[in-house]
Amino acid sequence: MTLNFLARLFLEAPDHAFMVQIKDAHVFDQWPLTPRTKEDADALEFLRTYFEGYAETSLAEPASEYMELFIGPANAIPLWESVWITKDRLLFDGPMFDVREQYARYGLVAPNSEHEPDDHIGLEVSFLGGILGCMADTIENNDNKSAREHGAAALNFLNAHLALWAPQFLHAVADRAEAPFYGAVALLCDATLNHAGKLLQDTQA
Repeated sequence: MTLNFLARLFLEAPDHAFMVQIKDAHVFDQWPLTPRTKEDADALEFLRTYFEGYAETSLAEPASEYMELFIGPANAIPLWESVWITKDRLLFDGPMFDVREQYARYGLVAPNSEHEPDDHIGLEVSFLGGILGCMADTIENNDNKSAREHGAAALNFLNAHLALWAPQFLHAVADRAEAPFYGAVALLCDATLNHAGKLLQDTQA
């Protein structure tokens, strides 16, 4: 669930209804991971405080940050894997087609896939969160074979895709000093992906 909340914040500019959902779910009050660095702890505290006092008028800042970081014509940070890891930095390039194939194995098709690349950071993070959710369900049902298969799929996707570019992307977001909300979200997303990688490596050992 943690990854799905983070993914949604990258998929599109936040709206009031979603921010209220985060507030009511106490997502950052009940954060499941203990911060390992002061930077991560400060990011978590920033988001706790933000949502504790959240009102509709609070939406302007993160909505503006989203536009400036990812949409604005000046120095927009690319949201797609292919732009980060291919030589020509092109959309709809090689890595995206493997990502699409990975989605298809779970019966998933990216929304608007004819016009929007499948390797968007939000879609990739959400997909990883979905596989981990499947893994958790099979563990709860004592289906160890399926749990191990989901774990292997998650680790493969993480290593073959997110691990190759998400850290650079997330640190580029965090380094934008004028974007405190998304900077905090990026740091926690990076920490969560690191934790997921270590957990998956342990379960597959």
